[in-house]
Amino acid sequence: MEGITGSTQSRLATTDEMDRSEDPWSFHPWVSESLFMETRRVWTRAYGREVSDCEVIEILVNVRRLAETLLNAAGGKI
Repeated sequence: MEGITGSTQSRLATTDEMDRSEDPWSFHPWVSESLFMETRRVWTRAYGREVSDCEVIEILVNVRRLAETLLNAAGGKI
């Protein structure tokens, strides 16, 4: 995850802000196609159903925010 060592000042578009017909990578250029597909594979299996593009992005954004929060709380010493 690039850009995590700083503050969480960078604003991420939420799934609510995304037009569901738009390409999720236009809002989240840090999400590679392989990361997107692997996240979909893992969570589809966990949920027992196909997860949508927006759900995949929401999961990835939430994990990124958690990682940023933990790094900030640890003073970047993780």
